[in-house]
Parts: sequence; structure tokens; C-alpha cells
Amino acid sequence: MLVFRVALPLRTSLRHRLVVTRVVAEAPGVVSVHIGGANLHRLAAAPGQFFVWRFLTGPGWTRGHPLSLSAAPTTAGLRITLATGGDDGPRLASMRPGTNVLVEGPHGVLTPHVRTRRGLVLMGAGLGLAPLISLLQDAVRRGETASRPATVVRRLRTSPHQPPWQAELAELQRTGHIQLVDLVGPRGRSGPAWLPEHLSGWTATDAVHALIPDIEDSDVFVCGAGPWSEAVAADLRVAGVPADALHVERFTW
Repeated sequence: MLVFRVALPLRTSLRHRLVVTRVVAEAPGVVSVHIGGANLHRLAAAPGQFFVWRFLTGPGWTRGHPLSLSAAPTTAGLRITLATGGDDGPRLASMRPGTNVLVEGPHGVLTPHVRTRRGLVLMGAGLGLAPLISLLQDAVRRGETASRPATVVRRLRTSPHQPPWQAELAELQRTGHIQLVDLVGPRGRSGPAWLPEHLSGWTATDAVHALIPDIEDSDVFVCGAGPWSEAVAADLRVAGVPADALHVERFTW
């Protein structure tokens, strides 16, 4: 445990001299933490992956937070996004530039390397969109959405004035890189468990094909809270999405 939880993260973090560069409010109760360092390409992080982060702010620094990259990694820096409502949220939201960072990772297989199809569908709930945003940015950077826009399905319990990453997604929608589908409202009492109440009359297959008409020949990435992700994945299978085109991660923190 000392080797994997202390020695290796310390070596990695010292090698790359990871520090917080800025903390940006994304939406009420949500912030993005930007992290810089040296030779970041040698971290070998892929879009969609996560690290276990420890921020050396003083008391509480030993707590590890498994958080996905919410932007495609670059040599200029990394970005993660988190809610500030948890026990440790206020401490992380108030970090100053220059705060040292320890990491374990990268971990996770929700990466571009698992893709086998031309199309791209990203389905996320809440902050489960974080790794999907990094996958989307990578696809845009590679030119994969220029001729065939990606479909982004965003599940929102309410209709906030400024959801996280709204400006980024709106710009990608404006420039034709994505088709954005918002599912807003409380969960319905019947029908597919992942849909809002006003769409509860649909069957699983009808819902999938109505929301994502070009789902054939697409890789589908799903990320959100466990029950939501499992419900979406089950209905995608019912709708005919093959196992090798379906990539699911359960997002908790």
C-alpha cells in the first residue's frame, strides 16, 4: 500500500511538478480545477481517463478524489471538474494557484482507443459528462466531427441557467460539431428509467432511435450515476446496440 498509494504518486508528482494553476466556477456548486506541470505528455493520460487526486492544502490533503479529466489532456495542462457540495468541496473550491498536487493513475478504459465505429454518441448525467467532454474534445481535435457531428445526450434534473460546460457545448453546436439533446426534468414513474417524466410514454427502443437516429455505426459512451448508467446501457442493448459499441462508466464521488 505504501508503494502504490504513497511512493509511486509522490514520484510521479515530483517528476511532473504538478500544481493548481486556477480554479474556475463552471456553474452554481461546480468548479473546474486546472492543473499544470512539466512533461505532461509523459503522464500518458488519455481522454476519458481518471486519476486519484490529492491536493496539498494542509488538513485534509490525504483524502484521495477519483476524478475524471473533463478536458482532453494537453501539454499545457489538465482539467478536472467537481461539485463543491460534498464534505471536501469547499476546501477544493478555495484552492489557490500554486497548490501542489499528488496523483495516482491514469486509470480507466473509457478512452478513444476502444472505438470501432465511425459515429460518436455521448450520453451523460450531471458531472458524469466530465470524461465525455474530454472524449468529445479529442474527437473534434482529430477532425472526426467535421463531416459527421457527434451526438451529445445530456440528462439534467432541472433546467439550470448555466449547466457545466454550457459555453463549450454551445460553441460546438453552433459550429456543427455536435447535435445536443437535452433531457430535462424529474424521472418518470413509468417507462425507461433514464428519461424525464414527459417522455415516459416511450418504449426503450423508441426512445433510443428517436433521440439518436444515427446510432447505427456509432460507438456509444455512457457515464453517470450507477443506476442511471445501468438503465441507459440496458435500454441501448434492447435497442440493438452491440456490446463492442457500448462503453459504460459509473460516475461517483
